[in-house]
Amino acid sequence: MQQLDVNDLIEFNDRKFNPVTLVNESDMRILLLCLRAGQQVPEHAAAGSITVQAITGRATFFDGEEACEMFAGTLVRLDAGRAHRVEAHTDTALLVTMIKTPQAAASQLS
Repeated sequence: MQQLDVNDLIEFNDRKFNPVTLVNESDMRILLLCLRAGQQVPEHAAAGSITVQAITGRATFFDGEEACEMFAGTLVRLDAGRAHRVEAHTDTALLVTMIKTPQAAASQLS
């Protein structure tokens, strides 16, 4: 068993968003994504399905052009391969879980 207090791991970087890897296993990856107010995660797509849960702060999560306002407790789920991005309005911490597909897991080994 591994126990983490996510709140103790929140660490901001004033120059760029700060992804902290909490778990990186063959079938799953969990990141704590810390963004200062005004920082953005540029549009990208994940190789596996993801969930993004707001821990603190306020941000907008974009699934293509569709926007979702995120506050502490908000959770969004996205299928693999969908383009998405994030804009932080206040200092924000997001917990990102990716379920790796066999292809995504294999690409990390090469």
